[in-house]
Amino acid sequence: MPSMQPSAHESLVVDSGLPKYYDAAVAIPSPVFETLARTARENHVFLSLGIVEKEGGTPYYTAFLLYRDGMLPVQSQLIPTAAERLIWGRGSGDGLIVADSAIGKVGGLICWENYMPAARLALYHKGIEYV
Repeated sequence: MPSMQPSAHESLVVDSGLPKYYDAAVAIPSPVFETLARTARENHVFLSLGIVEKEGGTPYYTAFLLYRDGMLPVQSQLIPTAAERLIWGRGSGDGLIVADSAIGKVGGLICWENYMPAARLALYHKGIEYV
C-alpha cells in the first residue's frame, strides 16, 4: 500500500517558511522598492542590496544597485544552493550584467557564485571594475 506520509519535498516546502518568505518578498515596482530608490536618489549614494524578489509566483534572490540616477540592471541568483533549489527560482544565465555608473563598471554575483570561475570570467570579460 502507498505511504500516506508527505514526501521529503513536500515537507521541505511546507516547513521552509515559503509562504512567509513570499509574503515578505518585494515586487518590482512597489512602494517599498520606490522608497529605497528615493533614499539613494535624495542622499546621492549608491545602495547595493540583495532582496527576495517576487515575480509571478516565484521568489528569487536578486541583487540591485540603486544610485542617484536610478536603478542599474538587476541580476537574480543563477543557481540557488542545495535545498533552496526547491523553492527559489533560477536567474537567467544568458547575460551577466555589468553596467556603467558614475564610479565605473559595476555588477555582481550572489553568494557562492563568486566562487564560480565561469561567472567571474564573464564579468571580467565585460570589464567589471567593482563587484
